[in-house]
Amino acid sequence: MTTTTSKACTKCGEHKPATREFFGSTPKGNLRGACRTCQNKVSKKYAKDNPESVRCRARTRQQQNDGWKPSDALKHQLFHEQHGCCALCCEPMNEADVLDADCLQVEHLLPVSKGGGHEDSNLVLSHRTCNQEKAAKTIAELIAWRARVGLPFITFTSPKIIKLL
Repeated sequence: MTTTTSKACTKCGEHKPATREFFGSTPKGNLRGACRTCQNKVSKKYAKDNPESVRCRARTRQQQNDGWKPSDALKHQLFHEQHGCCALCCEPMNEADVLDADCLQVEHLLPVSKGGGHEDSNLVLSHRTCNQEKAAKTIAELIAWRARVGLPFITFTSPKIIKLL
């Protein structure tokens, strides 16, 4: 029998399982202090209170992407190409969520900030949380980070990732 320790959220005080699913990761790999629910509320409040800052960040990201935005057709193509599995964690994705950016997102294997482009060979579909965890890391950096913070090694199934290893 496995027991998961619990952790109290620093915002709401509610005890939840001390896992990334409930608390998310800091860049160093530790669990965040606030639960995902509270962190989402903080982010939404910030966006509401600072619309110009949010617009500025969105413009900057669009400029980095040269105005590129993944099409719905591309998202469906990637879902089927990956046989319905997240490229970064290899867990199943729900086809009904393909167009919901709060659930699934197109990820650049080599980040645009590190010279990656928008070619099909550099694009995969991933869970939003997996995409956020990867951030601007390359696949090699993601593997090293996961090892450094004690996360299990992932046996990647995406041919695009396997080609990079």
